[in-house]
Amino acid sequence: MNESISSHDPVSSSAPEFGCVDVLSAEGSSRSSDSVVLALVGGSFAALLGAAIWTAVSIETGYQITVLALGVGLLVGFAVRFSGKGVTLRFGFFAAGLTLFGCLLGKLFAEVAYVAAAYEVGFWEVATRLNGAMIAEIYRLSFSFSDPLFYAIAAYASFRFGVCEAN
Repeated sequence: MNESISSHDPVSSSAPEFGCVDVLSAEGSSRSSDSVVLALVGGSFAALLGAAIWTAVSIETGYQITVLALGVGLLVGFAVRFSGKGVTLRFGFFAAGLTLFGCLLGKLFAEVAYVAAAYEVGFWEVATRLNGAMIAEIYRLSFSFSDPLFYAIAAYASFRFGVCEAN
């Protein structure tokens, strides 16, 4: 009697995860429709969108809000999951890497926007004059001890959400 109760788990027999429709085929083999290219394209778009949102919020508030990294992580993770539909860990690594890229880009763009506003010049006028040494100096001067913590949490969340679980 206990076996019949434990074998019927309503949670596991429910609909597939968000963005992960039919991860396994009827034969039990991995889907051939998972796509690394689509995952990278979708995740890259989400990282750029997250960076733009981060920049806009920072401009409007006048503050660097590092907790926005979590939003970037969720956005990228779900984009990788939905567009790539992968069941291997590489999709999670792609999502985590793209999340870190989006967070760093959002922070850089916000700092560039602050400089552009202070000198009353256009954003792209400042951005196109940046070189590697200047970017490193921007990150050094704007570093906060909460940055690595929130970036790590965002990357982990993105890693977890970026992979469809094989049922």
